[in-house]
Amino acid sequence: MLSGAFDAHSTILRCIRDPPHLSFDKPAESPTTLTRSWSPSGTRTRLPEGTRAARTWRGCLPYASRDERALRRGSRRVMRDTVRLVTVETVGRTPETAAGAVLSLVLGFLLLSATVLGPLFMDRIRFHMSSDALVQYVGGEVVTAIVAVLLMVSAPAWWLGQQWPSAVAAGAAAYVVYTIATVVAGQEYSRYSGNAEKAFLLYAAITAAGVALLVISFRTLIDIGDLSGPRQGTGWVLVAIGAIVALLWLGQVAGFYRTGPTQEYQTATSLFWLIKYLDLGFVIPLTLITGLLQRTPSPGTDAAAVTMLGFLSLLLAALLFMALEMLRRETPGASWALAFGVMLLLAPSAAVWTRWLISRD
Repeated sequence: MLSGAFDAHSTILRCIRDPPHLSFDKPAESPTTLTRSWSPSGTRTRLPEGTRAARTWRGCLPYASRDERALRRGSRRVMRDTVRLVTVETVGRTPETAAGAVLSLVLGFLLLSATVLGPLFMDRIRFHMSSDALVQYVGGEVVTAIVAVLLMVSAPAWWLGQQWPSAVAAGAAAYVVYTIATVVAGQEYSRYSGNAEKAFLLYAAITAAGVALLVISFRTLIDIGDLSGPRQGTGWVLVAIGAIVALLWLGQVAGFYRTGPTQEYQTATSLFWLIKYLDLGFVIPLTLITGLLQRTPSPGTDAAAVTMLGFLSLLLAALLFMALEMLRRETPGASWALAFGVMLLLAPSAAVWTRWLISRD
């Protein structure tokens, strides 16, 4: 293994020291499928099957067709293209990546529009909630606005076929779908005044785009097939987060049955039960299963790990901003213990997710 890595490094150094010049006058008669290439950083470049490997050279891309290797020395411009080609991680533009670019742009624009029109900025969309419950959404909307901008910024990278947008968009799309579900179903429509009904179609469009982007991102992650990350650490982090949140929510439900409703419960009854239902019925089981499946890695379990870690990191970041906003406004249920507890869960989740984003086999 060490000798192979040494030979590969020697090959790249030789290519950089003696840069080739490429000729495209006589391309190969049949397209060449270039599936993988070696790079100094250990990353791999992927192109879709059937893509003509028009810019290849002997030694630098060992998987390229010899028919495509028309080499001449003395071109600095081609040397720059060489280094850029072997260091940028790409799967090539495919129908999936093109759809991901469009969906990221559309979802980011719709999500940013809803955020700007909502209680965080213009307050044109007024929720049917108490002022105490609304504070929580105002804090979380900061993260939602960041996600919207990130999705729009990632659209060009999607279009170019790079790998990182799918790894980020999977968790972001899941976060968007979850958040919008709580916005639509967590309001007290007959109890508090508001006009959120006027934005129903906007929220429905955001959810549809989020679900579509989640599916495409997850499929792209599986197709990449060379994701690599701290699987053992991921398993421990996901199981720990799932177990802690499950105990916390079960404790709150047990407290309701034992002592009756609290003031926080009375001001946001629908939201209380909706969050417990979504987390105990969907989020926590998926978190625990994904963590346990890290013992038997596969492209599917790797994609699930990246998606779940991204979702949890964004959700915990939103919860942290909610807790801080509640402390700032001194609303019922606010406590520094809640803020520090969320930070303790967010730190390992974000750290492991980052490792997955920057690591490749």
